[in-house]
Amino acid sequence: MISNNTIQKIFDYARIEEVIGDFVRLKKSGVNYKGLCPFHNEKTPSFMVSPTKNIFKCFGCGESGNPITFVMKHEKYSYPEALRYLAEKYAIEIEEESSSTEDSQQIEEKESLFNLNSFAQKFFSEKLLYNETGQAIALSYLKQRGISKREIEKFLLGYSPDIWDAFTQHAVENGFTLPLLEKSGLVIFKDTNNCYDRFKGRIIFPVQNLTGRIVGFGGRLIGKNDNKAKYVNSPETEIYNKSKILYGLYQAKTKISQQDNCYLVEGYTDVIAMHRAKIENVVASSGTSLTKDQVRLLKRYTHHITILFDSDAAGVNATSRGIDLILEEGLNVKIVLFPEGDDPDSFVRKHTTEETKSFLEENAVDFITYKTKLLLEQDKNDPVKKAGFIKEIINTIALIPDPITRSVYVKNCSLSLDIDEEALQSHLSRELRRKSRKKLNITEPEPEPPLPKAEKQISKEMDDASDDEKNIIRFLIHYANETISFIKPQAAHKEKHQLDDDDIISSTVAAYIVNEIKKDGLAFDSDIFQKIFDEIATSVADNQKIPPHFFLNHADEIIKETTINLSMEANTLSDNWKNKHQILVPREETRIQHFAIWFLDNFRTRKLFRLLKENSEKIKNSKSDEEIKMLIEKQMKLINIKNKIGKKMKRVFLK
Repeated sequence: MISNNTIQKIFDYARIEEVIGDFVRLKKSGVNYKGLCPFHNEKTPSFMVSPTKNIFKCFGCGESGNPITFVMKHEKYSYPEALRYLAEKYAIEIEEESSSTEDSQQIEEKESLFNLNSFAQKFFSEKLLYNETGQAIALSYLKQRGISKREIEKFLLGYSPDIWDAFTQHAVENGFTLPLLEKSGLVIFKDTNNCYDRFKGRIIFPVQNLTGRIVGFGGRLIGKNDNKAKYVNSPETEIYNKSKILYGLYQAKTKISQQDNCYLVEGYTDVIAMHRAKIENVVASSGTSLTKDQVRLLKRYTHHITILFDSDAAGVNATSRGIDLILEEGLNVKIVLFPEGDDPDSFVRKHTTEETKSFLEENAVDFITYKTKLLLEQDKNDPVKKAGFIKEIINTIALIPDPITRSVYVKNCSLSLDIDEEALQSHLSRELRRKSRKKLNITEPEPEPPLPKAEKQISKEMDDASDDEKNIIRFLIHYANETISFIKPQAAHKEKHQLDDDDIISSTVAAYIVNEIKKDGLAFDSDIFQKIFDEIATSVADNQKIPPHFFLNHADEIIKETTINLSMEANTLSDNWKNKHQILVPREETRIQHFAIWFLDNFRTRKLFRLLKENSEKIKNSKSDEEIKMLIEKQMKLINIKNKIGKKMKRVFLK
């Protein structure tokens, strides 16, 4: 676990304009920066970046956050992944902390495996690019396959010499232990005294996780050898879970998001070939059939997947099993079937970039439509088998979670198969009920549904709360630690030059507002505003100052997003008011005490009107003369307070 000290360093060093500037072209706009939002399509910039507050806010789509949340949202990283990304960017050494010795050992072992894999990759690359044997055998083979030095460096390709334990000896000489080498899967032990390199005599394809760290390797045999497998892959380790890794995703994730589509291929060389054709939104499963975790990983970046495979029937059937997983996750699926004898790698070698792109665009078809066509062609004259195929298609449609999408597919199948739509819908309904009953029989609890996006919760809170509540919380967040001073009531008669230190009361903005609200027994209508107020009140009670940006970096996601929404202003005050028109508009930061009193009195007034209204309703509904008399007296007191506040604020209240 990354230590709190490291996290704080990342917060301190990460500058929002620098982090976002790596992905978005920003232009100076007053004290802020402005650019086109990376989270939705727009022509006019509505994406604001505030260096002073170290936050961003899009006034078009509502996305907002700090440097860490930007990296998480833009790169689809988890929180630890985003922290590691920023730590690397700002050269911050990551400190790990653990609650137990066992956890510490596990973290240490994982880091050792990462270090070993990085060391191995450098060894394999050196043997490919600079070793005479590697150049003659492996590098020449890659060049024959059309793989250039650019792709070799981009995907960190390498070569493991066809020597029994060349890498093992090199690793041991550099301080790596045999038990660690065995755990990594780089070395295979036949017995306690006899081991050999797993990937000897093979071209090496390092497998990277989302942050680019190497978690495992794939090795391809050079030439033909009937006694050896064509491909060998690393076994699963503490850092390599094959079901959760996609080869090439580290290089492809940005393009997948930008193009809102991912090409899914079978092998390492297919991914590299597609990159050579300038098609970079492509990944491959790491030596396994597609898994639910891999589909969910892709879902972070796009809802559209196009699967590429050759015309081999076994390959089509194997791919169909993965399709079900994709459909169940609510993603859209298309397929491209290459001409007989071709796969993505061989097709790219025979065609230009433009020809490849055109082929993919023109031949991508919806999977349900393709499956309908394929099954009908196989047994179109056998009614029994045809009925079975139709049921299979409907069962596939039943996997789709969205009911509207299911209905569209049912209608399309009805037209394609010349089958009554009601009959298809009837079978679909039965299948959905069967799935529902099966689900109810599962003993383990259903997974929790995803929480609504924080901004939706926040926007509801903001809509329900009055401007007075927003203003007072925003003011507290910005100026909680500022000092304001008041003249004691007993010294109110003195002239300004007669006042001395004993006549003045000093207080922080937070202490003044908190104490006044608590004295009046008032509360916030908005739950989230009340939570923020309670945290500030606790700091006041403990005589503690609130750290800068405390709420902007709050652990509670809703509090953090609320603070950002309150802090970012869509319209900043132009200097032209002063420079061109000679109109001086008072700013909060120059009149803190004035606005502290003003916002507090507005807050009190709103609460006062509510009390007046509630008390008036009680008078109307009361049937007891004694109670009515008491309520009228209370009403007169409230009206008197209202008039005093109005006089103080130089307002006339009509109600």
